[in-house]
Amino acid sequence: MPTIGDVFNPNSKAITSRQRHIVLVTLGSLLVLSCLFFSIGIFHSDPPQTYPPGWEYSMTVLHIVAFKLTDTANLPALSEGMLALKHQCVRDGKPYIRSAVGGKQTNKEGHDGGMQVVYLVEFENQADADYYTDHDPAHIAFKNTLGGLGFAGVTVLDFTPGEF
Repeated sequence: MPTIGDVFNPNSKAITSRQRHIVLVTLGSLLVLSCLFFSIGIFHSDPPQTYPPGWEYSMTVLHIVAFKLTDTANLPALSEGMLALKHQCVRDGKPYIRSAVGGKQTNKEGHDGGMQVVYLVEFENQADADYYTDHDPAHIAFKNTLGGLGFAGVTVLDFTPGEF
């Protein structure tokens, strides 16, 4: 039976390198989520009294996307395309992404799975998040450009604040 020590020991034969990679990426994703939870005050017993402009503590869906590229020179193009979706994604004739922010991954703990840049996109509700994921033509077109940017990996997570 492998132990947590086997994950961090590259010479261990108890797990394969692919299993080790999966565990480390998962741990990195959990770390990203924990940082986001603390930064927007999710772990407080009462909802924070103030939020950044446009944010509400309600049934919003937060969509986290972290990318890894083979060439970091393509990060500006990736960011331009990802953040432009806030205005390009339209449903029923109007934009439906409430907010979109992103930035370079800066955590130094070494559990980021190689992800270089992280985005947080806010939707009013699950229906809007599902439309974005499955049907939005602008989002689909953006995803089709990733190969040309040297796309090497992605982690995507959605959650509704306060729902466990």
